[in-house]
This record gives sequence, C-alpha cells and structure tokens, in this order.
Amino acid sequence: MKNKIKLLSVNTLFFITTIANVSAKTPSFNEGEAKSFVEGYMEPFINIGLWLVPLAAAVSVIALAVKYFSKSEDEREQKPFIRHVGSIIVIAIIAEAIQVLLKIFGI
Repeated sequence: MKNKIKLLSVNTLFFITTIANVSAKTPSFNEGEAKSFVEGYMEPFINIGLWLVPLAAAVSVIALAVKYFSKSEDEREQKPFIRHVGSIIVIAIIAEAIQVLLKIFGI
C-alpha cells in the first residue's frame, strides 16, 4: 500500500512539473480590430438612440397628458402632472447625455 501511495505521489509530482514547463503561445490582442468591431455594433444604436429617446419622451408625455386630463379633479390633485413630466424629462436627459458622451468619445 505504501508503494502505491509513493508511486501516486511521484506520478502526481511528475505530472505537475510537466504541466508547469509547458509554455503556451498566446495570440496577441489586436486593439484596433476589437475597437472597430465594437464600434460597428454600437454606432447604429447610438445614432438611433439620439433621435429615439426624445421622441419616446415626447410620446410618453402626450400619453400621460391624455391620461391625466381624463381623470377626475380629485385624482388630479393627488398626483400632479408636472411631477410625472419632470421624471420623464430627467430620464430622457440622462439617457441622451450618455449617448452624447459615447458619441463624443467615439465608443
């Protein structure tokens, strides 16, 4: 039994040292190609988003206005219209700013 344990430990040690000496040739990373690949997918989304975000915000404000003015007077007082419009505008400004920054930095 001791011989089997010694043989197993010697084989394990031999295996580990053999693996440690193997040097793998890794391909170099082509940064320019990777950047152009990412830009190829990101640029259409950014260009569409630059006009889609304000359009979506305008449509949601119009839908909110229609819904708000169809409510009764009591419901209007509970949830003011300007608070909802303000949150929509803030979200649209943040989304637009992110896209503009991506466009400026060329990502």
